[in-house]
Amino acid sequence: MYYLIMLIEDLGRDGESLFKQNVGQGEQVLAKVKGISGEGIVLTDKGVYLLKWGGLVGSALGVGKGVGLFNYGEIKDVTLRKYLLSLTLEFVLKGET
Repeated sequence: MYYLIMLIEDLGRDGESLFKQNVGQGEQVLAKVKGISGEGIVLTDKGVYLLKWGGLVGSALGVGKGVGLFNYGEIKDVTLRKYLLSLTLEFVLKGET
């Protein structure tokens, strides 16, 4: 048995603004999840947006605000790791090991 759960959270003023500046025209939002330190992930019908707008977030996107967009065809694997008080999503892109 499968269940489809739509999860759309508000990203806050800065997160929503950053997403709106970068989303393609006509893209349909499938899910939006806000992190706790100024980051978020948005799934659309075109791909995955990794958003960073908080100063406490360290990532490959660099310091300050940033957006990573990955088309579904670029993604090789996704791993979800759950911890006691948090979770981590790891995306492996094609061509990476």
